[in-house]
Parts: sequence; structure tokens; C-alpha cells
Amino acid sequence: MKNQKKMGELVNHILPISSWVPAITQSSELDWSTATPPTVLNSKADILKQFEANISIGEKALEATNNDQLMESWTMRKADTVMFSGTKETAIRKFVLSHTVHHRAQLGLYLRLNNLKVPATYVASADEVLF
Repeated sequence: MKNQKKMGELVNHILPISSWVPAITQSSELDWSTATPPTVLNSKADILKQFEANISIGEKALEATNNDQLMESWTMRKADTVMFSGTKETAIRKFVLSHTVHHRAQLGLYLRLNNLKVPATYVASADEVLF
């Protein structure tokens, strides 16, 4: 049970990541001290529905952004503490792409610890072959 609770927490942490793209592309900074925490979801259907919606939000924001905008400065802070400052392109790479990959690996570990199959990410996993 302990691993299932942690897996749910991790899923809910991963869930909003792609929806952060507009917060990066459409502003010059994000202050976590004023951000509203996302709703915690528990049902598989709700999680999958929200995941698809967040992917769409991220895709639309990227489609509406050009290369010049991606080179603009962006800052992540929590009140007076600056956590990151760099280009919007770097912020997307670090906080959306790399962050998702990092937590996807953790999720695979939780699946394995609970004797569940790990789905293929690209071509194959130890449990699933796509091609």
C-alpha cells in the first residue's frame, strides 16, 4: 500500500507538467508562491482525461510560439528566491521535457516494485515490445 500511495503522488506530480508550457511561453516569470496547486486526482479515468487535456494545452502553447520568443528570458521563483533564470527554451527543456523523463523513470520503478508491467516508452521495455 505504501508504494501505491507514493505512485499516486508521483502521478499527480507528473500530471500538470505539460500544462506548464503556457506559463513559460506566455510570461516572463513564474512565482510558485502565488501559484494555485493543481487538484489531486485519484481515479484512472480522471487522471487520463486530465493528462490528455494538459498535453493539448502544452502543444497549443508551443504551436503559438516562435523561435525568437523561445530565446526570451524567463525566471522561476518562489517569492524572493530565484530558482531558475534563463531562456524560455531552456526552461521548457529542463522543467517540461527533462522533468517528465526523470519522473517517468521513477514511475517505471514504482511499477516494477509493485510487480506491474512497465510499458514501452520508445520501442520496448522488459515487458512490452511496440515493434
